[in-house]
Amino acid sequence: MKALLLIAAVTAGALAVVAVSIIAGHDASTLVSPPDAVVEQFVRKLAAGRYEVARAHLADDSPAMRERIRMTSDGLRARAGGIEQVEGQPGAIDGDMATASALVTTRRAGNITMGFTLVRRAGSWRITSF
Repeated sequence: MKALLLIAAVTAGALAVVAVSIIAGHDASTLVSPPDAVVEQFVRKLAAGRYEVARAHLADDSPAMRERIRMTSDGLRARAGGIEQVEGQPGAIDGDMATASALVTTRRAGNITMGFTLVRRAGSWRITSF
């Protein structure tokens, strides 16, 4: 019985250390999707022409940004032909700002790299420019 209590206490202590390090260290990718995952999801939605769903990843939901999404998506699909794969690639994280990129593998245009700048708002990463 003592061994079981000791195991429970050690486990609770380890979880407390992890929680404190995440909170005190202003974690940017453990409890939230990291910037490269956000970028990958966004580009997949652009590749599928799902403009309205892609807007959820943006920091700015202005009409101008909505039009930019549409133009980028249409241009990407016209240039690429068929999109075979999208892979998010990490960049730098500096406080509440980050960069990331997406490597888009296409049939017609080969590999296309798209760069993004993100900001962390309300605990999640949002795209500010692309």
